[in-house]
Formats: sequence, structure tokens, C-alpha cells
Amino acid sequence: MKNSIEIDSYLKFTSFKRLKFWDYYTLSNKSKINSNYPLVELSEVLTQRKDSIIIDDTKSYKRCRVKVRGQGIVLRDEVLGKEIKTKKQFLCKEKDFLVAEIDAKVGGYGIVPKELVNAIVSSHYFLFEIDKNKLNPEFLSIITKCGAFSKQVKATGSTNYAAIRPYHVLEYLIPLPSIEKQDKIVALYNRRINLAVEQKKNSIQLEKDIEDYLLRVLKIEKLKKKENAKGLQLISFKEVSRWDSLFLMGSMPKLKSGFPIKKFTSVISSFNKGNNDESLRINSRDFSNDDFKYIGMEHIEKETGRLLELKAVKGKEIKSQTLRVPKGYFLFGKLRPYLNKYWINHTEIENIICSSEFFVFDINDSVNKLFFKYILSSSFIQSQISEKTSGARMPRINEEIFFNLQFPLPNKQLQEEISQYITNLKNQIKELITKAKENKNRALLEFEQEVFRPL
Repeated sequence: MKNSIEIDSYLKFTSFKRLKFWDYYTLSNKSKINSNYPLVELSEVLTQRKDSIIIDDTKSYKRCRVKVRGQGIVLRDEVLGKEIKTKKQFLCKEKDFLVAEIDAKVGGYGIVPKELVNAIVSSHYFLFEIDKNKLNPEFLSIITKCGAFSKQVKATGSTNYAAIRPYHVLEYLIPLPSIEKQDKIVALYNRRINLAVEQKKNSIQLEKDIEDYLLRVLKIEKLKKKENAKGLQLISFKEVSRWDSLFLMGSMPKLKSGFPIKKFTSVISSFNKGNNDESLRINSRDFSNDDFKYIGMEHIEKETGRLLELKAVKGKEIKSQTLRVPKGYFLFGKLRPYLNKYWINHTEIENIICSSEFFVFDINDSVNKLFFKYILSSSFIQSQISEKTSGARMPRINEEIFFNLQFPLPNKQLQEEISQYITNLKNQIKELITKAKENKNRALLEFEQEVFRPL
């Protein structure tokens, strides 16, 4: 009897009349979903579209791309038919459900938006027409963002090419309220999402307000893009302070302001060196078992100066050259400087090191550090940098360019007033972004609480 009980606990029984397919995937992939509403297979509300077209070499076609994690469908590119190798393609219709054969396992599916009507996809994508009398396409779009749905999507095959088939999609289960109830649930979801969008929009406007304020209070004239002169150009020896090609091809644009113009070189007190004039460069592999906090280019958010991660590492884990980052020192990314990656170390953390793709420096007492931080992020600094980096695939700025960047320097009192004003706006921006994220997360949480019940 005991053995019989043990066997029963391992054996699973399935009624023949419920089986449509006999593959291992179908027999093992029925996910447990508990809902406040009836559960239906997608086969009851979706029909696979198999109508195809033959590509005309002379015509232009939009091609779709499916973003992962259920983030929707976007334009991949627009190309002439002659550039498309596979001539048999499928046309997207508005509000079709599009699923990527391989990326489905990581949430590669979504609803076709209006702007991508008649865009094409290859046979590596599956298109399904939605019965809109039974299923609101927006409701399905939100459902696909939920964990209960994504747990059903299990691809088969080798690791790199694990894929699903159309019949797998049709076997997935979703909760299905009445169409009227779906509309109400979607409206509540969108109300909170729209609030998040508005908060994000307001944060972007405040960033613009900061830039406008900085230009206004520093009485800065907008920099004009320098036109490249044509033909042979003559340069007087007495005007040449540098002989590198960057300088000879075009001088730094002249910054004009109601305040004295200074160059970075006049306020930088230490550059890649510590307070005792010792080099900040360190080969972390020489300290293989020491603990460090590492900052790479990817760890600083572009344009905001926000540190995304202070990664804990052992010295031996970092293969490239690094620099120490003492307290009070600045970082500025010299690789792809248009990303505007900067940071100031206000922490008490010891043993912070960073990638050698950063400049590490300190400034003298003539400049308020917060004021200089906001100067680093300004458009007039970026305008000067772009003159020297445009066109390069992996642009970098060198020390010479960095030292010669210009900025207005008002008195210390005005620097502090500017810093305080911008800091207040930055705090408002941070709060708006936090609330936007909270509302976006709450929108999905409230949807799940309405549609699903915990097991």
C-alpha cells in the first residue's frame, strides 16, 4: 500500500479528450493559473494568420522588431525589397498579436501598433488575429507582462535556438472576463500608466528648465556651430599653442558670458593624482585578493550623474588599468563623452576604483563643487566637446581638450545660489521619477490582483 501511494504521487494522468498535441512540451507545460475569472486557451480567441506576400525588389518595406520582456513591437528599419533575402514575408495588421519564435522565452511578444500596419515579418515570427468580440487586445498585452503568463512560455531545443511553435501559443491559458469587464480593467490600468507618463514628462521638463536657468543666470550666449572652412587655410605661428590635428582642424568654439570665462585647467588642482601628488593609477591585479568597489562606464547613468551601481569586486577580477577615486574627487567619462557621464564621490567608502576610461580629478577652492558638477552636465560644455569628437565611431576626448573646456565663473555667493536652486529642482526630478516608477509598478500589481488569485 505504501509503495502504491508513493507511485501515485509521481504519476500524472491526463484525459485523452483534452490532448490536442502529443509532444513533451504540451504534456509537461500546463502552468498552474488561479484566477477570479474563467480560464481559456488562446486558441479560443486567436487565429493564426498564414497569408503571405512576395517581396518586390523595387518597393520599400518597414520591418518589425519585438522587444523582450513584453515591451511591445517597434520599427526595426525600412529597406528596399532587393535588400531582403527571404522573399516570402508576412504583413502585420493593426492589433495583431505578434510572437517571436526564439525570443518568446524572454517575453518576445506584443500587439502590433497602428504605425506598423503593413510592416513585414519573416517566418521566424507568428502572427495571430484577435477575436475582438471576446478579447480586448490591450488586455492581452497587459496579461503578457504578468508572471503567471510568462511561466507558460517554455521553449524547446538547443540553448541558443530554443524556440516555440504556433500551436504552443494557442495552448497558453489566460483569464477571460467579459469584454465589458476587460475594458474597465484596462481603463484603470491606463489611468495609472498615464499618471506615470505625465510624471516622467514633468521630470524631463524640469531638466530643460535647469538648462534654461543656467544659461540665463550665467548670461551665456548660445554657441554657434562652427562652419568648416573650405580650401587652404593659413595659420599664424604666434596663434598656435598646440600642434595636434584636432586643434589645427578647428579651434574650440568661443564661449561668451556676462561673467569671466575660465578654462578647466585654471581650476583643476589634481588630475589623476592624489592630494600628495601620488598617481591614482593602480593595477588592481597586483592586489588580487583585496576588496574594491568598482565603477565602470556602465555604472553611471548618462546625463544625470547618478551612480547606478558600486560593484564589489576582488582585485583579480578587473583585468584592465584602473584609478583610485578619493573622496571629493570627480569622474568624467572620456569615452563617448556625448553620454555625459560624470560623478562626484561624496561617500565615505574606501577603496573605490574606476575604469581608466574616466578622468579622475579635484578642483581648487575658487569653485563650489556642486556648481562645477552642474557645469559638467551643461549643454555649453557638450557643445564644446562635440566640436572635437563628431564623426568618430568610438570618440574619446584627450586631456588637452578637457583642460581647455571653457565655463563662466561668477563669485562664490552666486555659485552657491545657483547650486542650491538646481539641487532643489534635481530633488523634484528625483521624486517625480520615483513616483512614475511606483505608479508603473502599481498599475501592473493592481491588474494582477484583479485578474489572478494567489495559488
